[in-house]
Amino acid sequence: MKRIMLWLDLIVCSLWVLAVLGTRLGLNPLGYFLVMMIIVLRLAYRFSMDRREKRSWLLVVGILGISFIILYGDSDIGRFTLARYVFYVLNLEYDYIAYMAVGLLFTAWIWLLPLVEYPILLFRKKLSRTDLKWKDLLGRILWHDRKAKTYSALMLVCLTTLYSGLTMDAKLCRTVCLVAPAFSYWLLCRYYGAKAEKVWVMVLGLVFFYYAQMFGGIVRIAMLAVSFVLATYTICRLYKATRDHLLLVMSILYLGILQPSMAIGHNQYTCLNYGRSGHYSHMVYNGVFYIEDQSGELLGLRDRYGLLIKPEYESINVHEGRRWYTEVELRRNGFYVIYDIMGNRIIKSNDIDEPLQKEVCDVLKNHFETFGSEYDDRCEAEITELSTGKVLADVKLGMYGLPHYAYRVEDALPADTAQLKSGETRSDSVQFQYSHKYTLSYVQNLPNDSAAVYRVRIRLATDSCPSKESLTDMVSQIANGEYMNGIK
Repeated sequence: MKRIMLWLDLIVCSLWVLAVLGTRLGLNPLGYFLVMMIIVLRLAYRFSMDRREKRSWLLVVGILGISFIILYGDSDIGRFTLARYVFYVLNLEYDYIAYMAVGLLFTAWIWLLPLVEYPILLFRKKLSRTDLKWKDLLGRILWHDRKAKTYSALMLVCLTTLYSGLTMDAKLCRTVCLVAPAFSYWLLCRYYGAKAEKVWVMVLGLVFFYYAQMFGGIVRIAMLAVSFVLATYTICRLYKATRDHLLLVMSILYLGILQPSMAIGHNQYTCLNYGRSGHYSHMVYNGVFYIEDQSGELLGLRDRYGLLIKPEYESINVHEGRRWYTEVELRRNGFYVIYDIMGNRIIKSNDIDEPLQKEVCDVLKNHFETFGSEYDDRCEAEITELSTGKVLADVKLGMYGLPHYAYRVEDALPADTAQLKSGETRSDSVQFQYSHKYTLSYVQNLPNDSAAVYRVRIRLATDSCPSKESLTDMVSQIANGEYMNGIK
């Protein structure tokens, strides 16, 4: 029972340290110092009780006294931050009742347990005065007691791993991912008097783990499985020396899954179908980075804990005029919507009807594929609903070997202010940086002038003056499409 209590206390306090140092609590430097003092005293209490030290009451008083000072100042002490991270890490849907229950459970374990445990052991005469000095009871035991010193070293490695993951720096994360679990394994072997054998096998497994994030689907699953098996094989060498089942299970979970995940800064056991796109991030502190579908052509977003936006977009760019990268443009089929990362919501900034937009994109690309194109040929199509004046489709396409959509104003044709009637055309010319093009504009009402619902405006810019037939052909394809015929 004493050993189980020690393990549980070490796990809870370790998670508490990670929650306090790995997130923003809004504390000033003194507040952080006091919270860390509570954690140090709580750990010292457990190691002193592991020796059944009668003077452990001093630590209980210290924990309660400092806690009162922090709470009296109306500051966050980190216990509910710890509860919130349970939902993040396990990828569970947030539930307020469950959140409060977990927070209260942590509160009871950290503060109420010593108030119950110490009097019980004291009245049962299970406590006695040991050789611990007063300084040990104030926290020095963490680097003087052999067991506590090993835990402190492991905790220091854990914090290094945590902060490497928070940086999301590719080189640092890779180095720590390969080194930290292997070094932690060596520390455990040293404590238990076992020979640290086959460390290279664990490092090989960590290589599989690190590079698995670049893949999705069955490849990711296979690489993670190989990593886990190699880590388990290595840790079983320690088990042969200790025959400790609890140590085996906890070491496999920590060294094979948790610590490597902290090192890379995200949980890659979620979003298994999507690989990471490159080794760069969008918002480092929040752990937001790009993912791609299995074709490698479409992009999405995820954070440390799970999926934000499925990889269904051709590109993702910071929204112009926004700071701190909190809003991005999700671009596809020639238009974009704005995604608010902090609010986790999509903001539609236009009236574009996506099925119609997609049809118009296909018509324009089909035209260039059929009739060919020169460098910097451009085409624009705009469909307006006459009754409301809403622009339902707006495609700006340029040919640079392959079709590229113009999302920026400077990449599109200059504005055409000519007011054309249905069936009219207007020719002009335009000078770009590297080319001179002749343009032709054409307007047509659909389905017909007597019962027109939509107005289609198309402009084509090519090396020679475009023909009216090429524009009317594109309008005809739009008119005969599924959208115009009520098949959406």
